[in-house]
Amino acid sequence: MVSVCIQAYEHALYIDECIQSVLSQKIDFEIEILIGEDLSSDKTREICISYAKRYPKLIRLFLHDRSNNIKINNISTGRFNLLYNLASANGKYIALCDGDDYWKDEYKLKSQLKICQQNDYSVVVSDYFYQYGEQLINPKKLSYSRHCDYVKLLAYHIPEDIYHFSHTSALFFDRKLLEKIFCESWIYKAWGLDTILTPLFFEYGNIYYLNKKTVVYRIRKGGNSSIKEQGFGDIHKFKYIQFTALKNKYPIFKRNITYEQNIAMIKYFTRSLDFSIIRYFLISMSFMLSKGNIKFLKNELKKMIQNSRNKLQDYIKY
Repeated sequence: MVSVCIQAYEHALYIDECIQSVLSQKIDFEIEILIGEDLSSDKTREICISYAKRYPKLIRLFLHDRSNNIKINNISTGRFNLLYNLASANGKYIALCDGDDYWKDEYKLKSQLKICQQNDYSVVVSDYFYQYGEQLINPKKLSYSRHCDYVKLLAYHIPEDIYHFSHTSALFFDRKLLEKIFCESWIYKAWGLDTILTPLFFEYGNIYYLNKKTVVYRIRKGGNSSIKEQGFGDIHKFKYIQFTALKNKYPIFKRNITYEQNIAMIKYFTRSLDFSIIRYFLISMSFMLSKGNIKFLKNELKKMIQNSRNKLQDYIKY
């Protein structure tokens, strides 16, 4: 059996497409669909209940309330919802799909299962699209010949400036890895589930890359991904601390973690102008210069100048 875990919150405009993309999978094996609904203020819960009534033998629906919510850096997240789904899953294999994403390949599960069955402790990810509005965009993270169906990923083959080479909604993995996931303390407090799962899977599993765009990752202005990437300095300070800890814990993915750690430090300083960490900021600037990431540095310096002006205006005003 394969357990498909869907996490839904404020997804009334998208959850139908998400669930339908799972129901339309061409499979010759048993699945269960676990939907966790986090007490949305829109019609998400009603839509999920409707599907659970229509497919009672297939869908297991968990109706949560906000008192269970896990806040990360004082921002509400869907982490409890996800962890509850994982703990409730019965399948030998587990697939994830966020409620505002969807699968575009009806053979996704079948392809990933075939790869997993041939390898112990397997994780299978895939290529994907971003979606902004109605536009699909190719992120161009990893590049393999179109004649290559899938490949085993080795950590040192991943370019150091690429951390998220796939997406959470593309994940498919052996349930044997659940023990490692629940024993990882950062799983309860880290920004981004795949931020933790990527190094963890490299450490304890074998990651295979399905060279096919099977998933659409929807970018929304009000989503948590947008909030944390466009957020204030404290979010990036938290991410810096997070990556510092992960770098020591997962040396197998150290190059990529270090790169993200330095990005987080630069973003923290340019937004907060916290001069108590100026030395670390300059070290990170030097690191990024050595990597030739001039475009990123220019953009961050522009943000720093603008934030300096804003702070000066506030000082003069008061």
